[in-house]
Amino acid sequence: MSRIQLAGLTNAELARYVDNNGVTSATPEELQHVALRFIETFRQSLEAVGGSDVEDLFDEVTQVPFVFA
Repeated sequence: MSRIQLAGLTNAELARYVDNNGVTSATPEELQHVALRFIETFRQSLEAVGGSDVEDLFDEVTQVPFVFA
């Protein structure tokens, strides 16, 4: 994550960053951040099905959940 601070990007910006730079050039830390953000976005979208529009989640900065091994 030395190239850019991923934590401050919206979900759409993060997706665009990875798409523009290519997944194969991403560091393991960047891929882990993207995966954790995706998991949290998916979790929030399941909770939001009954109320707000799921597309609104892509304009937010999603918290990266902690993973306990």
